[in-house]
Amino acid sequence: MPLFFINHWLWRSTNVMDTVTFLSSMVLVMKPLLLCLVCVERYIAVVQPINYLKIKACGYKWPCLVVCWCIYIILASAAIVQRSIFTLCLVFLPALLIDTFCTLSVLRELKKPPPGDRKMNSMKKKAFVTFVIIQAVLYLNYLPLIITMAMEGKVSAVVMKCQYRAPGLAAAVSCSYLQPLFYLHRLGRLPCSKNNR
Repeated sequence: MPLFFINHWLWRSTNVMDTVTFLSSMVLVMKPLLLCLVCVERYIAVVQPINYLKIKACGYKWPCLVVCWCIYIILASAAIVQRSIFTLCLVFLPALLIDTFCTLSVLRELKKPPPGDRKMNSMKKKAFVTFVIIQAVLYLNYLPLIITMAMEGKVSAVVMKCQYRAPGLAAAVSCSYLQPLFYLHRLGRLPCSKNNR
C-alpha cells in the first residue's frame, strides 16, 4: 500500500502500478481460494470421514495449490491488462458460496447429538462456535467487495472510487486482522485474554 501511494503522488509510473497491482492482488485472490480449500477439506473430514481418509492418502494438497496459483496468475494478469483490481473480485462470490455450503453442512453435522446422548459435548460446542465466528468474519470480509462489485457501472466512476470502492477495500483489509486476533485470544496470548499465560 505505501508503494501505491508513493507512486500515485510522486512517480505515476505504470510499471510500478502494474507491480503493485500484481502483488496486492495476491492477498485479494489467494486468501479466499485458500480458505475455500480449508473449508472443503473440513467438510469432507466431518461429513464424509471415510472418503477423507481415502483422499488424504492420495496427496491432494499440491495439485489444489497449483490450481489456486494458476487462477491467481490469470486473474492478476487480467487485472493488469484491464487496469482494474476488481477483476480479481470474481473469485469472491464462488468462494463465499462454497465456504457457506461447507460450513453449514459441518455445523449441521456438529449439531447432531451422538447416539444415546441428548446434548452436544464441549468439544463439538467449541468447534461449532469456531465455525460460526469464521463464517461471520468471511462475510464481513467479502460481502462489502461483492456488493461494491455489483454496483460497478451503475454509478459514476468518481462516486464508485470515493464512496464505494474505498470503504469496501477498507472493510476487507480491516477484517483480515480479526481471525489472527481471534486465534491469539483463544490461545491466551493477548493481554486481554482470561487465561493469559
